[in-house]
Amino acid sequence: RGVSLVSTPNAAHIALDDFGSSGIFARTTSLSGVNANVNVLAKLKNDSKADGSFTVQATLLEADGTTIKQTGRSTAVVIKAGTAASVAQDLAVNNAHLWNGLADPYLYKLVVELKDNNGASVDKVVHNFGIRQMSFDPDKGFILNGKSVPLHGVNMHQDRLGKAWAISKADTDESFSFIKEIGANTLRLAHYPHADYTYEQADKLGVVVWAENALVNSTGVTKLIDPESTGFAANARQQLTELIRQQYNHASIGMWSIANEVTGGTDASNNVQALFKSLNALAKAEDPGRMTTIPNQATLNGDIIIPDKL
Repeated sequence: RGVSLVSTPNAAHIALDDFGSSGIFARTTSLSGVNANVNVLAKLKNDSKADGSFTVQATLLEADGTTIKQTGRSTAVVIKAGTAASVAQDLAVNNAHLWNGLADPYLYKLVVELKDNNGASVDKVVHNFGIRQMSFDPDKGFILNGKSVPLHGVNMHQDRLGKAWAISKADTDESFSFIKEIGANTLRLAHYPHADYTYEQADKLGVVVWAENALVNSTGVTKLIDPESTGFAANARQQLTELIRQQYNHASIGMWSIANEVTGGTDASNNVQALFKSLNALAKAEDPGRMTTIPNQATLNGDIIIPDKL
C-alpha cells in the first residue's frame, strides 16, 4: 500500500484524525429525474490556542476539474481553540450528469474549502464524486437511479502469484480488465478493505462494489470466548468504522458487508448474534444510506441471518 504524509500549514484545518477519513462526507440525499440534492458534511479542527472564525464552501466541478457545476452557500463557523466542529451543506444540482454504472460512470470533482475571515483558503479537500442513488427491492432487485439493473459479479482478492499482497496498480488494472471481459458489473472486494486505488478504479469504470469488513470465518463465535471482554468486538467495530469513513464518498460502493462466513451454528449459546447486531447498528449509524450485508450460513431458529432484518 502507498503511504502519504499529510501536513497542514494552518492550525485550523479539515479533520485529519477521523479514523483515516478525509474529514469530508458527501452523499446524494434525493434524486428526481436528473435533479439532485447532495449533502456535504465537513469535519473541522482548530489546534491553535485561540478561537477562530471561518467559512466552509463546497463546490461541484465538472469532470474537467475547472468548469463549475454548482457552488454551495458559504457557511460561517466559529471553531473554539483546541476543539472540533462540523458543518453540513446541501447542494441543489439541476440537470445533473448521473453516475450510471458501466453505461456512464460520470464523476464530478467535489471541492470543499475552509477559509479564514478574510476569505483566504486555509485548507481544501478534493474528491471524485458521482451523483447516484442505489437501493434494493425484493421484487425488482438492485435499483440504480430509479431503474432496475441486474447485478452479475465476481469476488476479487488483492493477491497475485509470486507477489502475495505486494501488488501494483497494473495488477489491479489487469484484474479489472478480466472483470470487464466477462461482462460483470459487480465486484465483491473479499474479505477486507482494499487499496484506495481499487475503489477509485471501480468508481471510474462504473462497477458496483460490495465492500467488506475484515471479520472472517469462525474467529469470533467460539462459546469459550467473549468478544466484548477480550476486545475482539471493539477491534471489529473499529475496523468497520475505518472502512466506512475512509471509503464513504465512493460512488461505486453500494453495500457494506459487516463480516464473512462467521458461522455460529444453531446453538443458542453462541455469541455471533450480539456481535452481528453490534456491527450492523454501527454501519447503519455511520451510513444509513447503504445496505448492509453478510455472506453466512449461520441460522438461529431456522432463519437465515440478514443484518437488515436483525
